[in-house]
Amino acid sequence: MQKLYDTKNLLDTHQGDTEFIKHIARLFIQHMPVMLAELKKAFADRDWQNMYFYAHKMKASIDLFAVTGLAETIRAVEQQAKAGVPADNLGQLVADVDRVITECVGQMKEEYEIVTE
Repeated sequence: MQKLYDTKNLLDTHQGDTEFIKHIARLFIQHMPVMLAELKKAFADRDWQNMYFYAHKMKASIDLFAVTGLAETIRAVEQQAKAGVPADNLGQLVADVDRVITECVGQMKEEYEIVTE
């Protein structure tokens, strides 16, 4: 299975400090599922303000880990929510974010041997 994230930039900017990368991965694992759940709830509630808020927050972490294929997707979600005028594909975009983030969190847990409850 192809890894859905890339830590090369993090390693380059932090002198190869793998403990730091593991710490950042742990934060990703803790916070992204919570933000994802809030994003999905906001979508279901048609709460564009909260949807924009969570998409905007998630964007930084997605960029930090160069999560495959999500940079443009999360920006599209963010822009549609900010405008308050969702396109027909917004549900599919949210589903794509859900699928990739969920898989990414699983891969990170495995790679960094992080156990969560």
